[in-house]
Amino acid sequence: MIASYNLWLVGLSFLIAAVASYTALDLTRRVRTPDRMAALGWWLAGAMAMGTGIWSMHFVGMLAYSLPVPLGYDYGATLVSWLAAVGVSAIALGLAAGERLGGLRLIGGALAMGAGICAMHYIGMLAMSMDPPIRWSGGLVALSAAIAVVASALALLIFFRIRNATGRHGFWWQAGAALVMACGIAGMHYTGMAAAEVPADSVCRSVDGLRGDGLAALIAGATLALLFLTLLISARDHRMSLHRGRLEFEVAARTSELARALEAAEAANRAKTEFLAAISHELRTPLTSIRGFAELMEHRSAEPSTRAQAGLIRVTSRVDFGSRSQAIRG
Repeated sequence: MIASYNLWLVGLSFLIAAVASYTALDLTRRVRTPDRMAALGWWLAGAMAMGTGIWSMHFVGMLAYSLPVPLGYDYGATLVSWLAAVGVSAIALGLAAGERLGGLRLIGGALAMGAGICAMHYIGMLAMSMDPPIRWSGGLVALSAAIAVVASALALLIFFRIRNATGRHGFWWQAGAALVMACGIAGMHYTGMAAAEVPADSVCRSVDGLRGDGLAALIAGATLALLFLTLLISARDHRMSLHRGRLEFEVAARTSELARALEAAEAANRAKTEFLAAISHELRTPLTSIRGFAELMEHRSAEPSTRAQAGLIRVTSRVDFGSRSQAIRG
Protein backbone atom coordinates (compact mmCIF):
# COMPACT_ATOMS: atom_id res chain seq x y z
CA MET A 1 0.00 0.00 0.00
CA ILE A 2 1.46 3.38 -1.06
CA ALA A 3 1.74 6.01 1.69
CA SER A 4 1.85 9.79 1.34
CA TYR A 5 2.73 12.71 3.63
CA ASN A 6 1.25 16.09 4.39
CA LEU A 7 4.35 18.28 4.01
CA TRP A 8 2.90 21.04 6.17
CA LEU A 9 2.56 18.61 9.07
CA VAL A 10 6.05 17.26 8.40
CA GLY A 11 7.41 20.80 8.70
CA LEU A 12 5.34 21.36 11.85
CA SER A 13 6.73 18.17 13.39
CA PHE A 14 10.29 19.37 12.74
CA LEU A 15 9.48 22.74 14.34
CA ILE A 16 8.18 20.97 17.43
CA ALA A 17 11.35 18.87 17.58
CA ALA A 18 13.52 22.00 17.38
CA VAL A 19 11.59 23.85 20.11
CA ALA A 20 11.57 20.74 22.32
CA SER A 21 15.34 20.36 21.86
CA TYR A 22 15.92 24.03 22.70
CA THR A 23 13.78 23.66 25.81
CA ALA A 24 15.66 20.51 26.84
CA LEU A 25 19.00 22.30 26.54
CA ASP A 26 17.69 25.20 28.60
CA LEU A 27 16.41 22.90 31.34
CA THR A 28 19.84 21.32 31.85
CA ARG A 29 20.83 24.49 33.70
CA ARG A 30 17.83 24.33 36.00
CA VAL A 31 18.31 20.69 37.06
CA ARG A 32 21.87 21.51 38.19
CA THR A 33 20.77 23.95 40.89
CA PRO A 34 22.35 23.29 44.33
CA ASP A 35 18.86 23.25 45.91
CA ARG A 36 17.92 19.56 45.85
CA MET A 37 14.18 20.08 46.08
CA ALA A 38 14.24 22.67 43.30
CA ALA A 39 16.44 20.39 41.18
CA LEU A 40 14.00 17.50 41.69
CA GLY A 41 11.06 19.72 40.72
CA TRP A 42 12.81 20.91 37.57
CA TRP A 43 13.79 17.33 36.70
CA LEU A 44 10.19 16.11 36.92
CA ALA A 45 8.68 19.15 35.16
CA GLY A 46 11.44 19.12 32.56
CA ALA A 47 10.93 15.43 31.81
CA MET A 48 7.22 16.04 31.31
CA ALA A 49 7.73 19.07 29.05
CA MET A 50 10.61 17.59 27.06
CA GLY A 51 8.96 14.17 26.76
CA THR A 52 5.69 15.70 25.62
CA GLY A 53 7.56 17.74 23.03
CA ILE A 54 9.37 14.70 21.61
CA TRP A 55 6.21 12.62 21.61
CA SER A 56 4.23 15.44 19.98
CA MET A 57 6.80 15.62 17.18
CA HIS A 58 6.38 11.88 16.67
CA PHE A 59 2.58 11.94 16.77
CA VAL A 60 2.24 14.94 14.44
CA GLY A 61 4.57 13.10 12.10
CA MET A 62 2.31 10.08 12.36
CA LEU A 63 -0.71 12.22 11.53
CA ALA A 64 1.17 13.54 8.50
CA TYR A 65 1.30 9.93 7.26
CA SER A 66 -1.74 8.79 5.28
CA LEU A 67 -2.84 5.64 3.46
CA PRO A 68 -5.68 4.96 1.04
CA VAL A 69 -7.66 3.61 4.03
CA PRO A 70 -8.88 5.59 7.08
CA LEU A 71 -6.44 5.58 10.00
CA GLY A 72 -6.81 5.98 13.74
CA TYR A 73 -4.63 5.38 16.78
CA ASP A 74 -5.35 3.23 19.82
CA TYR A 75 -5.60 5.23 23.06
CA GLY A 76 -3.70 2.77 25.24
CA ALA A 77 -0.76 2.27 22.90
CA THR A 78 -0.52 6.02 22.32
CA LEU A 79 -0.38 6.62 26.08
CA VAL A 80 2.42 4.05 26.46
CA SER A 81 4.28 5.77 23.63
CA TRP A 82 4.01 9.10 25.49
CA LEU A 83 5.25 7.51 28.72
CA ALA A 84 8.29 6.15 26.87
CA ALA A 85 9.10 9.68 25.65
CA VAL A 86 8.82 11.08 29.18
CA GLY A 87 11.07 8.30 30.49
CA VAL A 88 13.70 9.05 27.84
CA SER A 89 13.60 12.72 28.78
CA ALA A 90 14.02 11.90 32.48
CA ILE A 91 17.12 9.85 31.65
CA ALA A 92 18.55 12.63 29.51
CA LEU A 93 18.02 15.34 32.14
CA GLY A 94 19.34 13.07 34.88
CA LEU A 95 22.55 12.46 32.95
CA ALA A 96 22.87 16.13 32.09
CA ALA A 97 22.68 17.02 35.79
CA GLY A 98 25.92 15.14 36.47
CA GLU A 99 29.24 16.89 36.95
CA ARG A 100 30.96 15.14 34.04
CA LEU A 101 30.27 12.69 31.24
CA GLY A 102 32.63 9.75 31.09
CA GLY A 103 32.87 7.25 28.25
CA LEU A 104 30.84 4.51 29.93
CA ARG A 105 28.23 7.02 31.10
CA LEU A 106 27.93 8.39 27.57
CA ILE A 107 27.56 4.95 25.98
CA GLY A 108 25.11 3.68 28.59
CA GLY A 109 23.04 6.85 28.44
CA ALA A 110 22.96 6.87 24.62
CA LEU A 111 21.86 3.23 24.49
CA ALA A 112 19.14 3.77 27.11
CA MET A 113 17.85 6.91 25.43
CA GLY A 114 18.01 5.33 21.96
CA ALA A 115 16.03 2.34 23.21
CA GLY A 116 13.43 4.64 24.74
CA ILE A 117 13.07 6.67 21.52
CA CYS A 118 12.68 3.50 19.47
CA ALA A 119 10.08 2.22 21.95
CA MET A 120 8.17 5.48 21.68
CA HIS A 121 8.19 5.38 17.89
CA TYR A 122 7.37 1.73 17.23
CA ILE A 123 4.75 1.48 19.97
CA GLY A 124 3.17 4.57 18.39
CA MET A 125 3.23 2.83 15.01
CA LEU A 126 1.58 -0.25 16.48
CA ALA A 127 -1.20 2.01 17.76
CA MET A 128 -2.58 1.96 14.18
CA SER A 129 -3.52 -1.73 14.71
CA MET A 130 -3.21 -2.68 11.02
CA ASP A 131 -4.66 -6.06 9.94
CA PRO A 132 -2.84 -7.78 8.32
CA PRO A 133 -0.01 -6.26 10.37
CA ILE A 134 2.76 -4.03 9.08
CA ARG A 135 5.81 -5.74 7.64
CA TRP A 136 9.09 -4.17 8.69
CA SER A 137 12.29 -3.70 6.72
CA GLY A 138 15.00 -5.01 9.04
CA GLY A 139 17.70 -2.82 7.52
CA LEU A 140 15.74 0.41 7.91
CA VAL A 141 14.65 -0.52 11.44
CA ALA A 142 18.31 -1.07 12.39
CA LEU A 143 19.25 2.20 10.72
CA SER A 144 16.54 4.08 12.65
CA ALA A 145 17.79 2.54 15.91
CA ALA A 146 21.36 3.55 15.07
CA ILE A 147 20.21 7.09 14.34
CA ALA A 148 18.39 7.18 17.68
CA VAL A 149 21.51 6.06 19.60
CA VAL A 150 23.85 8.41 17.73
CA ALA A 151 21.41 11.32 18.13
CA SER A 152 21.15 10.56 21.86
CA ALA A 153 24.94 10.50 22.27
CA LEU A 154 25.21 13.74 20.32
CA ALA A 155 22.50 15.30 22.49
CA LEU A 156 24.35 14.34 25.70
CA LEU A 157 27.62 15.75 24.36
CA ILE A 158 25.87 18.97 23.40
CA PHE A 159 24.24 19.16 26.85
CA PHE A 160 27.63 19.09 28.56
CA ARG A 161 29.36 21.35 26.04
CA ILE A 162 27.01 24.33 26.17
CA ARG A 163 25.21 24.05 29.51
CA ASN A 164 27.35 26.84 30.99
CA ALA A 165 27.13 29.14 27.96
CA THR A 166 25.40 32.45 28.63
CA GLY A 167 24.45 35.66 26.86
CA ARG A 168 23.98 36.08 23.13
CA HIS A 169 26.81 33.66 22.36
CA GLY A 170 25.12 31.00 24.47
CA PHE A 171 21.77 31.63 22.76
CA TRP A 172 23.17 30.99 19.26
CA TRP A 173 25.04 27.91 20.40
CA GLN A 174 21.86 26.59 21.99
CA ALA A 175 19.75 27.37 18.91
CA GLY A 176 22.24 25.66 16.59
CA ALA A 177 22.45 22.64 18.87
CA ALA A 178 18.64 22.44 18.97
CA LEU A 179 18.51 22.30 15.17
CA VAL A 180 21.11 19.51 15.12
CA MET A 181 19.14 17.53 17.69
CA ALA A 182 15.88 18.12 15.79
CA CYS A 183 17.49 16.70 12.65
CA GLY A 184 18.47 13.58 14.60
CA ILE A 185 14.98 13.13 16.10
CA ALA A 186 13.21 13.71 12.77
CA GLY A 187 15.72 11.51 10.94
CA MET A 188 15.03 8.62 13.30
CA HIS A 189 11.25 9.09 13.03
CA TYR A 190 10.97 9.24 9.26
CA THR A 191 13.49 6.44 8.77
CA GLY A 192 11.31 4.30 11.03
CA MET A 193 8.24 5.32 9.03
CA ALA A 194 10.00 4.31 5.81
CA ALA A 195 10.70 0.89 7.34
CA ALA A 196 6.95 0.15 7.48
CA GLU A 197 5.45 -1.83 4.58
CA VAL A 198 1.67 -1.97 4.79
CA PRO A 199 0.01 -4.87 2.90
CA ALA A 200 -2.39 -3.77 0.18
CA ASP A 201 -5.36 -5.43 1.87
CA SER A 202 -4.69 -4.05 5.37
CA VAL A 203 -7.34 -2.17 7.32
CA CYS A 204 -6.97 -0.10 10.48
CA ARG A 205 -8.67 -1.72 13.51
CA SER A 206 -8.34 1.44 15.63
CA VAL A 207 -10.08 3.74 13.17
CA ASP A 208 -12.42 4.84 15.98
CA GLY A 209 -9.47 5.93 18.14
CA LEU A 210 -7.44 9.14 17.94
CA ARG A 211 -7.99 10.72 14.55
CA GLY A 212 -9.24 13.86 12.85
CA ASP A 213 -7.85 16.59 10.66
CA GLY A 214 -7.73 19.08 13.53
CA LEU A 215 -5.97 16.74 15.96
CA ALA A 216 -2.48 17.56 14.65
CA ALA A 217 -3.07 21.30 14.99
CA LEU A 218 -4.51 20.82 18.50
CA ILE A 219 -1.60 18.71 19.70
CA ALA A 220 1.00 20.97 18.07
CA GLY A 221 -0.57 24.12 19.50
CA ALA A 222 -0.85 22.70 23.01
CA THR A 223 2.69 21.35 22.93
CA LEU A 224 4.25 24.57 21.67
CA ALA A 225 2.32 26.52 24.31
CA LEU A 226 3.62 24.14 26.99
CA LEU A 227 7.21 24.44 25.76
CA PHE A 228 7.10 28.23 25.55
CA LEU A 229 5.54 28.41 29.02
CA THR A 230 8.33 26.18 30.31
CA LEU A 231 10.94 28.46 28.73
CA LEU A 232 9.25 31.51 30.24
CA ILE A 233 9.24 29.99 33.72
CA SER A 234 12.84 28.87 33.27
CA ALA A 235 13.92 32.38 32.24
CA ARG A 236 12.10 33.89 35.24
CA ASP A 237 13.74 31.37 37.55
CA HIS A 238 17.12 32.24 36.04
CA ARG A 239 16.57 35.96 36.66
CA MET A 240 15.50 35.27 40.22
CA SER A 241 18.59 33.12 40.73
CA LEU A 242 20.80 35.96 39.49
CA HIS A 243 18.99 38.39 41.80
CA ARG A 244 19.43 36.04 44.75
CA GLY A 245 23.09 35.67 43.83
CA ARG A 246 23.60 39.44 43.81
CA LEU A 247 21.82 39.78 47.16
CA GLU A 248 23.92 37.00 48.67
CA PHE A 249 27.07 38.69 47.33
CA GLU A 250 26.04 42.04 48.83
CA VAL A 251 25.17 40.42 52.16
CA ALA A 252 28.52 38.63 52.18
CA ALA A 253 30.33 41.88 51.36
CA ARG A 254 28.47 43.78 54.11
CA THR A 255 29.14 40.96 56.55
CA SER A 256 32.84 41.05 55.67
CA GLU A 257 32.95 44.82 56.18
CA LEU A 258 31.17 44.47 59.52
CA ALA A 259 33.58 41.74 60.59
CA ARG A 260 36.55 43.96 59.71
CA ALA A 261 34.99 46.87 61.62
CA LEU A 262 34.45 44.66 64.66
CA GLU A 263 38.04 43.43 64.48
CA ALA A 264 39.28 47.03 64.30
CA ALA A 265 37.11 48.00 67.30
CA GLU A 266 38.38 45.03 69.28
CA ALA A 267 41.97 45.92 68.39
CA ALA A 268 41.39 49.53 69.53
CA ASN A 269 39.79 48.30 72.75
CA ARG A 270 42.76 46.00 73.41
CA ALA A 271 45.19 48.87 72.75
CA LYS A 272 43.26 51.13 75.18
CA THR A 273 43.26 48.40 77.83
CA GLU A 274 47.01 47.83 77.41
CA PHE A 275 47.68 51.59 77.60
CA LEU A 276 45.63 51.99 80.77
CA ALA A 277 47.33 48.96 82.31
CA ALA A 278 50.76 50.43 81.55
CA ILE A 279 49.84 53.87 82.96
CA SER A 280 48.33 52.23 86.04
CA HIS A 281 51.51 50.24 86.59
CA GLU A 282 53.72 53.31 86.18
CA LEU A 283 51.65 55.37 88.64
CA ARG A 284 50.89 52.65 91.18
CA THR A 285 54.43 52.33 92.62
CA PRO A 286 55.11 56.00 93.48
CA LEU A 287 51.53 56.54 94.64
CA THR A 288 51.80 53.55 96.95
CA SER A 289 54.98 54.90 98.46
CA ILE A 290 53.46 58.34 98.94
CA ARG A 291 50.36 56.84 100.50
CA GLY A 292 52.40 54.75 102.91
CA PHE A 293 54.54 57.71 103.88
CA ALA A 294 51.45 59.87 104.44
CA GLU A 295 49.89 57.24 106.70
CA LEU A 296 53.09 56.97 108.68
CA MET A 297 53.24 60.73 109.11
CA GLU A 298 49.62 60.79 110.22
CA HIS A 299 50.18 58.20 112.94
CA ARG A 300 53.47 59.67 114.18
CA SER A 301 52.81 63.38 113.85
CA ALA A 302 52.10 63.94 117.57
CA GLU A 303 55.61 63.01 118.84
CA PRO A 304 58.55 62.02 116.67
CA SER A 305 59.90 58.60 117.60
CA THR A 306 63.05 58.52 115.51
CA ARG A 307 65.79 60.92 114.68
CA ALA A 308 64.99 60.68 111.00
CA GLN A 309 61.41 61.76 111.56
CA ALA A 310 62.50 64.56 113.92
CA GLY A 311 65.04 65.81 111.44
CA LEU A 312 62.47 65.67 108.67
CA ILE A 313 60.05 67.73 110.79
CA ARG A 314 62.76 70.31 111.58
CA VAL A 315 63.66 70.60 107.91
CA THR A 316 60.03 70.99 107.04
CA SER A 317 59.59 73.65 109.73
CA ARG A 318 62.60 75.58 108.52
CA VAL A 319 61.40 75.47 104.96
CA ASP A 320 57.99 76.64 106.10
CA PHE A 321 59.51 79.40 108.33
CA GLY A 322 61.75 80.57 105.52
CA SER A 323 58.82 80.73 103.13
CA ARG A 324 56.86 82.83 105.60
CA SER A 325 59.76 85.21 106.18
CA GLN A 326 60.17 85.78 102.49
CA ALA A 327 56.47 86.44 102.23
CA ILE A 328 56.65 89.06 105.05
CA ARG A 329 59.67 90.78 103.50
CA GLY A 330 57.95 90.86 100.20
